[in-house]
Amino acid sequence: MGISQESIDEIRQYPDVLRVFQAYVSLKKRGKHYLGLCPFHSEKTPSFNVNVEKKMFYCFGCQASGDHISFVQQIENLSFPEAIEEIASLLGIVVTKDESKSPLVSGDSLAIIEALSKAQDFFRQSLDTSQAKAYLEKRGLCDPIMEAFGLGYAKKEASQQLIAGGVSKKALLDAGLLIDGATDLYGRFTGRLTFPIANHTGKILGFGGRIIEGQAKAKYLNSSESDHFQKSHLLYGLHLAKKHIKAKKRCILVEGYM
Repeated sequence: MGISQESIDEIRQYPDVLRVFQAYVSLKKRGKHYLGLCPFHSEKTPSFNVNVEKKMFYCFGCQASGDHISFVQQIENLSFPEAIEEIASLLGIVVTKDESKSPLVSGDSLAIIEALSKAQDFFRQSLDTSQAKAYLEKRGLCDPIMEAFGLGYAKKEASQQLIAGGVSKKALLDAGLLIDGATDLYGRFTGRLTFPIANHTGKILGFGGRIIEGQAKAKYLNSSESDHFQKSHLLYGLHLAKKHIKAKKRCILVEGYM
């Protein structure tokens, strides 16, 4: 299911595109245009130019150019549909979908994405009635923080309930949510506090889990490496922090989820 043409047109024709550019660049009005330091190369004299009437930008230093959509694509390293959704989120616009459009991903990938999304919903709903909630409160985390980071808990019956809800065993295995044991399938994160691991756009690609109940060799466990999930290519929490990093022009990198 792709983004509807109506939503694409709404973003493309949005009258106040300056809001999009100003989310990333400090701009000052000069005549009919706005100038600022280019975000695509290092400079001390502003050469980044925004023409609001034409909804275009151009850098006289590095020659980067385009409209507000391609600007977000370049600065966030996003595909066109991802840029549309990013801008819509920034502007408070609800994106509608077109069922006639085929997404540019395989059926297996869609099934994995759905499995991860449904698992996250189940883990999140299970947190309040679990020992994991008490553990988080003991560590000083409040409800808004738990909500913002999507913290959850994997109950023993999670896999069965996901399958009952229409998620296939294959999708759960491919998503790294089930492990194929010698005699049975079992949940990879059962009895663990769960940390959803997302890419820079906020799409969940895997989980980290901390043991809360029972005995386990590993205190922390992550989704297994796959074509879909490559932990070394991801930075936990980046989708929540990236706008603040750009605003503050600094980033504090620390170890571990907590």
